[in-house]
Amino acid sequence: MNLARWERQILAPCAISFPLTIGGADGQTLRSFQCHRRLVDVFEAVFDELDRRGLQSAIKTWDGVFAFRAIRGETHFSLHAFGAAIDLNAATNPLGGPGDMDSAVIAFSGEETSNCARTPCTFSSRKDIERKAAPGPGSPTRRVNYREEVMTPATYAVLIILAGVAAWVMVWLPCVIYLSKSWRSRRDKLLAVFGPTEIKLYYKQFFPAVDISQDTDDQLAKRFKVRFFGLYGRRRYAFPLLLLACVAGVGLFGTVRTVQVWVGVSVNTSAIPSMAVSAFLGGLTWVVNDQLGRLRNRDFTSYDVYNCVFRFLIAIPFGYALSGFANKDLGVSVAFLLGTFPTGTLFTYGRRLATQQLKVGEGGESSRLELESLQGVGRTNAERFMDEGLTTMTELAWVDPVDLTIRTNRDFNYIVDCVSQAVSFPVK
Repeated sequence: MNLARWERQILAPCAISFPLTIGGADGQTLRSFQCHRRLVDVFEAVFDELDRRGLQSAIKTWDGVFAFRAIRGETHFSLHAFGAAIDLNAATNPLGGPGDMDSAVIAFSGEETSNCARTPCTFSSRKDIERKAAPGPGSPTRRVNYREEVMTPATYAVLIILAGVAAWVMVWLPCVIYLSKSWRSRRDKLLAVFGPTEIKLYYKQFFPAVDISQDTDDQLAKRFKVRFFGLYGRRRYAFPLLLLACVAGVGLFGTVRTVQVWVGVSVNTSAIPSMAVSAFLGGLTWVVNDQLGRLRNRDFTSYDVYNCVFRFLIAIPFGYALSGFANKDLGVSVAFLLGTFPTGTLFTYGRRLATQQLKVGEGGESSRLELESLQGVGRTNAERFMDEGLTTMTELAWVDPVDLTIRTNRDFNYIVDCVSQAVSFPVK
């Protein structure tokens, strides 16, 4: 066992209100000592109360708190191994023998006070230490066998790290799975549609400047594949995925370190504000949910990955800005819940709040989209076409169907049908 690491993880300094003489140290005194981090407030409250009651003189010597050892004659950890017991006046209060501790201190050790709960300290015998010094909730178990599985601070810290790593993986893994399976299937299906005749017609319509008159069928197929992979290959996902992994990794690293500080299993003391952590986790929730939904629908584009990066970047500013309109006591909760909304909804909500506060006008809701007039094109698909810059029949009629198939992740036959309808749609 790494003793130095053990000490860093469970101990914290405890400052007391009056000096204590160190036993066997030729009159040297101390004003602070190391104890279990979850008992700092309790120990400080005990000595404050002793000071308030004028019992300082009853404490002759301080004889130690932390000592990494087992109970004498047993294999269980001593409470001292956790910094959860204190020895006072040890020279005149031997283990198992009669003691001479002031009766007022003994009485105080077992009663409820205004400043602290029942004291975890012993003042008369070792049995009192074991009876009263049991760590509170979340602290190490009072009597622990070396062979037992226990939730130590180190284990707790590792679990928090593992949760952060799992969340980080969930941010980018759905897209990677899509690229390894669904994207490949879509690619093979699309390429299977284009034989030599279709390729010639395609180049004649959309790339008339390219001379393919001398190409054999194999050369045509190779030319088409080279162009396809150059424009729509999986390598176009590499940079946005790397950017997403980096942004999510930085945010989750800070979140994990902050949670470790909050639960008392980190030697660091600096932490990110709870509002920022809450807003970031709200954004994380939306990103993971969006990624899983797109994996299920086989609907991933590089733009969608960039949008997740953007969502992480605006999560904290939006959390602070919009939660400012809520009750202060609910600010952290509101920051998280706002983070779970779609990005478009956040912008709409933000504009409405700005409109109300700044008294500026805002256009009403949009009416029926022109492309909804096509058979089989509902609001969702019409908005998807609009996201790609297609809002009119004419624009859709002259679009490259292969390009639109890749950009929208819709089936090629469906895109061809929509383009055909747009070509034959009557002009008003």
